[in-house]
Amino acid sequence: MQEQIYTGDAFSEPETEEDDEEDDKEHQGPDPAPMKRSKSKALLEFRFRVKEAIVAGNLFVKSPQRNLPRENASLWGVPLFPSAGHHATDVILMKFLKANRYKVHEAFMSLRKALKWRVEFWPDEKSGEDPMTRPELSSLWFTSGRDKEGRPLCYSIWGKESQNAILAWIGGGDMKYSQQCLMWRVLCVERGIRSLDFGPGEANSIVQIIDLENSMGPAKKEVKMIDKKMIGLLHNCYPGIVYKNLIINVPSWFMTLNAINLRLITQKSRNKFIFVKPSKVTETLLKYATPENILVRYGGLRRENDAEFSSDDKVLEVNIRGSWTEYIQIPAGVTVTWDVTVVGYDVLYKEEFIPDDDCSYRILLQEKKMGESIRNSFHVREPGKILMTIINSTYTKKKAFYRSRSSNSRARAKFATSMVRNIDACEPSHRIQAEGGFTEFWNHDEDQFRYSGVSIRRHVIKPRGLLLPLYHNAPVLVYAVKGKGLFGVMISGCPETFESSSSFERSEEERSRSRRFKDRHQKIEEFRQGEIAAIPAGAAHWAYNDGNEELVLVVFHDNGNNANQLDQNPRSFFLAGNLARGQLQEQYKQRGQGRQQPHQQLGNVFRGFDTETLAEVFKVIKPPSEYSRREREEEERYYGSRPVNGLEETICTARIREDLDEPSKADVCNPRAGRFTTANSLTLPILSYLRLSVARGVLYRNGIMAPLWYTNAHAVIYATRGESNTQIVDHTGRAVFNGRVREGQAVVVPQNFAVVKRASEEQGFEWVVFYTNDQAMYSTLSGRTSAIRGLPADVLANSYQISREEAQRLELQAGDADL
Repeated sequence: MQEQIYTGDAFSEPETEEDDEEDDKEHQGPDPAPMKRSKSKALLEFRFRVKEAIVAGNLFVKSPQRNLPRENASLWGVPLFPSAGHHATDVILMKFLKANRYKVHEAFMSLRKALKWRVEFWPDEKSGEDPMTRPELSSLWFTSGRDKEGRPLCYSIWGKESQNAILAWIGGGDMKYSQQCLMWRVLCVERGIRSLDFGPGEANSIVQIIDLENSMGPAKKEVKMIDKKMIGLLHNCYPGIVYKNLIINVPSWFMTLNAINLRLITQKSRNKFIFVKPSKVTETLLKYATPENILVRYGGLRRENDAEFSSDDKVLEVNIRGSWTEYIQIPAGVTVTWDVTVVGYDVLYKEEFIPDDDCSYRILLQEKKMGESIRNSFHVREPGKILMTIINSTYTKKKAFYRSRSSNSRARAKFATSMVRNIDACEPSHRIQAEGGFTEFWNHDEDQFRYSGVSIRRHVIKPRGLLLPLYHNAPVLVYAVKGKGLFGVMISGCPETFESSSSFERSEEERSRSRRFKDRHQKIEEFRQGEIAAIPAGAAHWAYNDGNEELVLVVFHDNGNNANQLDQNPRSFFLAGNLARGQLQEQYKQRGQGRQQPHQQLGNVFRGFDTETLAEVFKVIKPPSEYSRREREEEERYYGSRPVNGLEETICTARIREDLDEPSKADVCNPRAGRFTTANSLTLPILSYLRLSVARGVLYRNGIMAPLWYTNAHAVIYATRGESNTQIVDHTGRAVFNGRVREGQAVVVPQNFAVVKRASEEQGFEWVVFYTNDQAMYSTLSGRTSAIRGLPADVLANSYQISREEAQRLELQAGDADL
């Protein structure tokens, strides 16, 4: 494996100090104007030589019949015909000139050889398979981040894992292995070239990082053969492409084997190759790239497909001297996310939340010895700060890098007003039919739902019908539009301390004679029209219609909530049931589009487990007949003397239900217009945990709710009865919605968009509105607390170009009520 040191950068080096400096500034792009006369002359002569060869048809070989058309004479996507006027043509030609000491004839022959090889060998120019598209190989090569000069960082995992993957791909065989493995090595360089622009001021070379961790030892002779071929290919076909070759996680046998080879190359050539021991990987990479561009696996802060941070987010640096403790404070927003890494690790690390209130307790988030880059987040429920403590017990100075982001809800998709051209009052787009009723879904992929990070569905349960147990990936609010029933929410870790009522009514003697298993469960709630229920993310729940009419439930999903760590799609996980394939397809076939979204399909989670595993797991639950006499006696002694539930049950019985249909609970009431009732974290404390709230509105005929905007939340309005004329206006003054909202329709009102509702003359209007904030607030444009009444008369007069008297009348006529 003696030529391994040349991997990815085997082109000839400039022989003069000046040429070496030009290579170091290669990312700036060549400009013939400031060149010395000899180099400028060489470039002009090389242009003419290439143009003449293309016109004569002998660029590839001497026989014109075997040459490609002029338009196909290109290299790495750059046309070689100088008169084509492509900005990158001179960049490519200069690379061949530099590699051949500005000797035109040698550069021309090198270019011809490279083009000939690509036609004969390169798979992308034939119909063969590109192995880099195979999943097992694509993970072994990738481009991620850029160095300090803008060059792409191209990673090549050249270890035992990659070699075994190639062997599995080609099916074995030494000769075939060597050929295909060589192809894979060349593809690693070629894929890096595809990320280059070759334009003036742009990077036109790559930094190749070869990871030798767990690589095969020197006994693998095929590796030596591949290296020998790779040297010639890179020398002739890829001159000047690799700026630096960082060979990291170098094993001891590699350094020993190549000690002699390092003496055979010049000092300038050695500068192109950086050999890095495992303990120095992060320190070395930081010389060429910033922490936000270095992968986490190598001690940086970069994570692929990162939804929290980007390379544009500012990273702060802290120097920690030996035997020192460093404290880093991060101001806390509603949700705080942070990254931190220490070069070389080997420090003690602790995270705490420190509240501003001295009477509150500190919260220890984590404490451990750092061995990798750390990311954490914390949802703040009171004013305070995050304190990170780094204890460097060594005598070596260390560097720490960190970044943080505070937001109201980082997980929530930003409502891109520039992309939402219209808001519509929409009805369900698809339905699932079941034995006990049906479920209707609004298309969550519509702009108004997608950009606000919410979705909505409606369950219609027949009398004696049961909504099977399920849980969701986000917190939900359930509103009973019609009917009554029972529902239960299973909170993880809470005891099943409720018993069926029939067991309480039996006498002690009857219970002692009974040998059947008692039905113990968590609390069951009654649910009726006008009530809402709050259900945390991941909490299994069910509903049963014990009435004589349909039970209609509207379910609001806050997909953008921090509790949802998945994507922005609503996901429901059933614990029972067996949906047919046709039902699944019907659910996700959207009206007017005909496309499917299989990533949201519903199903019973137990179906994914094999039967043997489930049988083994559920054997721990004994059937009633297997209970011993002693177990039954202990059960009777523990439960038989307790006709009511004990203290341990009250710990897990946070109130999750609130009645919004009771007129006496209205927050705003006008006998001539209607009423408005709100349930937030002040009236239903569990909503603080869910970070949601809900309100119920009733407008009589021709009633108007004052124009308003929601200051800290998105809102989803669902019409429960009647209809209204509704207008929604965005920040540009354009009405994004101006129409009727009828019973059974839903419409989204984005944060800060102004909205006004007027009930119809025939039926009035009733609705329920869901908010993405546990203390949603709104400001009105009229009424006692309106923005208009709060403005001084002089400000009104100048703003609307009216007299001061007219401004005073406008304030008085603004009205006294929101309804």
